[in-house]
Amino acid sequence: MLNSKENLKRISVGLAAMMLALTMAGCSSAESGDADKADSKASAAAENSEKEEESKSEEVEDSKEENEEQKEDAESSEAAVTTAPGDIDLDSMIASIEADIPQVTAFSGIDIGGSKPEADSSASSSADTSSAAEAVTTTTTMPEANAPVTADLKSNQQLVFDGMIYDNTNILDSAITPPSGWTDQGFSNKDYQNPLYPNVSIVESDGVVQFVRTRNEGGALPELQLYKGLTWGATASDVKAAYGEPVHEGSGEQYGTTFTTLYYKDSNDYLIIYSVSDDWGLFDVSCQGKY
Repeated sequence: MLNSKENLKRISVGLAAMMLALTMAGCSSAESGDADKADSKASAAAENSEKEEESKSEEVEDSKEENEEQKEDAESSEAAVTTAPGDIDLDSMIASIEADIPQVTAFSGIDIGGSKPEADSSASSSADTSSAAEAVTTTTTMPEANAPVTADLKSNQQLVFDGMIYDNTNILDSAITPPSGWTDQGFSNKDYQNPLYPNVSIVESDGVVQFVRTRNEGGALPELQLYKGLTWGATASDVKAAYGEPVHEGSGEQYGTTFTTLYYKDSNDYLIIYSVSDDWGLFDVSCQGKY
């Protein structure tokens, strides 16, 4: 009996010792695990710190490189700015530029970049002649107005037009001589005009010479003197009062107006016709010659 109790006691003591050993081992393992965790954290922290240090070092290196580049640029700019103009050999530069310019002879005879050639007198003369011809063809010179003429007209067969005396009895003995400043326009009929009087013409056609005002647009009119003082704008009544009744009286419409035609013949059958517009008055004197 005693042996059984003793055995139980020994077993209890052994179990207690085993439990104590296990407890101590667990504590040691826990401490070891905590230590490992702590070591791991410390290693991570150290690694992060190293990375931060490396990053800072790289930033410092980059900053240094950038500063170095800026310093080099500044030194280069300063060198360019501080280069004295006096260091440039202007004479050599000009000589080099002139040597590169091709020798082109200008119209005026100047040899750019070289010597002056001999002047070509024939070319110069030709150019001057051409220039003079151009000046003549492009310049319009207005003729001078002809001085008025006071004539002692003997009959209604005579008239004065722009300083020239005409007589119906011989006006067609040869080609009509127009007053100064009147030129033929080159139509099928001879049509003499003067830029001073754009609304008036001298027309020679089929043995008839007309001194005619073709438009009533104002402007200057050439001198016209008829027998007994009649002129442009006279009425039919004025003509009849001065020359008597015509041998024939007609009417017509032309140049944008209606008019009356008054026919007068002399004793030798020389016919002259006066056309009188209802609006403008006398506008046409037609010398028909012997009819």
